[in-house]
Amino acid sequence: MNKKKILSLTLGAFILASGISGCGKDENASQTPSEVPQTSGDAVLPSSEVKGEITFVNHRTDMMNGKWDEYAKKFNEKYPNVKVKFEAMADYEGEIAIRMNSSNYGDVLMMPAKMKDSDLPSFFIPLGKKNELEKKYNFVQDRYVGEDTYGIPTAGSCSGIVYNKKVFEQAGIASLPKSPEEFIEDLKLIKEKTSAIPLYTNYKDSWALNQWESYRVNTSGDPNFVNQVLPHTDKPFTMGSPHYILYKLLYDVVKEKLVEKDPMTTDWESSKQMLPDGKIATMPLGIWAVGQMKAKAKNPEDVCYMPFPYQKDGRMYSSAAGDYKICVNKNSKNIEAAKAWLWWFVNESNFAYNESMIPPLKDAEYPDTLKEFQMMNVEMVVDNGPKDGENGWLDAIDKESEVGLWAENFKKDIVETALGNKKNRTYDDIMEELNKKWSDTRKKLIQDGKIKA
Repeated sequence: MNKKKILSLTLGAFILASGISGCGKDENASQTPSEVPQTSGDAVLPSSEVKGEITFVNHRTDMMNGKWDEYAKKFNEKYPNVKVKFEAMADYEGEIAIRMNSSNYGDVLMMPAKMKDSDLPSFFIPLGKKNELEKKYNFVQDRYVGEDTYGIPTAGSCSGIVYNKKVFEQAGIASLPKSPEEFIEDLKLIKEKTSAIPLYTNYKDSWALNQWESYRVNTSGDPNFVNQVLPHTDKPFTMGSPHYILYKLLYDVVKEKLVEKDPMTTDWESSKQMLPDGKIATMPLGIWAVGQMKAKAKNPEDVCYMPFPYQKDGRMYSSAAGDYKICVNKNSKNIEAAKAWLWWFVNESNFAYNESMIPPLKDAEYPDTLKEFQMMNVEMVVDNGPKDGENGWLDAIDKESEVGLWAENFKKDIVETALGNKKNRTYDDIMEELNKKWSDTRKKLIQDGKIKA
């Protein structure tokens, strides 16, 4: 397959063959990043003479087995006087939020997903001007205040479902599902004909359960949906809406008992081994998870990636966005050393390739992992930014309403209701409550085309 340049990543279609074919091979070792200039956007890269000791705080506990040290060794070939220490957190979003109540949250870190844009200058240094950085990097359309950008994506992700191809074959599934109904039928076949858990919810690790929210673009197919439509929608959880559709699938899968026996006891770390081993058939996660699971697999080709099973007007879509953004703590005592690690990691580390993800550099190419998306002629959708003067509206409504689009609250409510743990409560009850919270908050905050401070 001729790979497409990331530069074309905006509603561009992959024109590919149908049916369940071989998954992309792990060819990371043969790929090389682009030549690195001495600037990144308008940011001047630190001198190789920079000195200091820094700590990189991140969410990759699985890389504390020596993989991070390998990156540090390569980094030190260019910056020999900078010592990099690593600290990883299993519940990154929860633990880093606590740490950020102080000034001690590492020198370099992954930007918490739940942070409001308006809070960024209080915690991080600006990395350059948005209009300059976006000439070189993808996925820098967000996480900025004014003209200043505060985080650069370490890689790009797209939304879909990780699956074990061998389990699907054992269940007699010849082609991938294109609708929620087909997906449920496939999961029933897996339950009937194999010993694998059809779908693993990762309920206990709420951040993983929250990944369902990414499917809002897969079901809308609209690059304006997130930042321009949602802030102007009174009832985004109404029947037929993207949110209603995607979370109804979660509810139905649990209701049909096509998940683990006890979602309250799920374990993320062990699940990463269970899927490549064929003990789990599917997990709703970003493409970033594919590389982690291939690395644990005896047969990496069994670990594949499918689009979310839904068609909008006959077309399947996938939301493409930057994964965790890397940033620098404004309280660091070694700012230049921290910047050296950040820019090296983004530009030269080859991290995205090694993780089977989309590199952030515009002149890089799509990973082979996305060959699975050839099957359904999937179109990638990159979110457009807010309308002029509306930056932060979505976050403000979401936070004030306590809906929590990227929080676990209503997702867990959906699972528990589907399990029958909440008697006389229905899926539509949950949707109606969310609609009321959202609508009431919009009326309170948005007045005369402006948002109340």
